[in-house]
Amino acid sequence: MLFACVCVPACRRRLCSLLVFTAFVRSFDLQVYIFWNFHEEVEGQFNFAGRGNLTLFMQKAAKAGLFVNLRIGPYVCAEWTYGGLPAWLGLKDGVAFRQTNAVWQPAMQKWFELIVDRMAAGKFFASQGGPIVLVQVSQYVIESASQRESV
Repeated sequence: MLFACVCVPACRRRLCSLLVFTAFVRSFDLQVYIFWNFHEEVEGQFNFAGRGNLTLFMQKAAKAGLFVNLRIGPYVCAEWTYGGLPAWLGLKDGVAFRQTNAVWQPAMQKWFELIVDRMAAGKFFASQGGPIVLVQVSQYVIESASQRESV
């Protein structure tokens, strides 16, 4: 499988349609980044309208017969501000991104459940007949304390 990377919030509606069409014509599948900080700029206030309409994008991918690697994050990098992590989370006392702690884990779990539930409700997972064949949980895996300190 060859994947073309798509950052849905960075696309205007016509451009996203063109990208889906181009991927179809050129036999690429789509690697789709989801930026937590785009969809939840303010804690608890979610935006999936306009450029953030993941449902519409997945419908277009499904209609074109494309496979999708959904990059939920929470850290996706992609040269996007804060790697896609919300700034409000970084301001919380005791948070340590991408590490075991009482602030990070519940916030990350809430984010994951929100996205997974939205995609499941739209029947976008391959097991439901949808286009999502892979879900990538993070950009990087940190295996040891020494690696965490260098990030």
